Amino acid sequence: MGHEPMMVLDQNFNFEYIKSTLPPMGLMPVKDETFFKTTTMDISDKTILIYTDGVTEGYVNEGKELEVEGLENEIKKLNSTAPEIIINHVTKILTDKGLSLRDDITALGLKI
Repeated sequence: MGHEPMMVLDQNFNFEYIKSTLPPMGLMPVKDETFFKTTTMDISDKTILIYTDGVTEGYVNEGKELEVEGLENEIKKLNSTAPEIIINHVTKILTDKGLSLRDDITALGLKI
């Protein structure tokens, strides 16, 4: 989706970031799956948020971007790790004031 690190958070709002080792999907041809490096991690009771830089670089006030720290703070204020609640809230704060969008605000959230 984008080049921002994937956010992983637990029920206690501990945040971890997983950086990609490759360019965003669809930007380069791949001949076979041996090109990809795989890693495993336990995601039980964790929320995964994958988002484009338009989320963290989106304006919350004139000239002030949300940024990663702001995203973490908004999630903590929500007191929820439910992906749908987080994504709806972030979309609302990035669009409700009618400020220009610099980029798309694409996000995907998973909780397993």
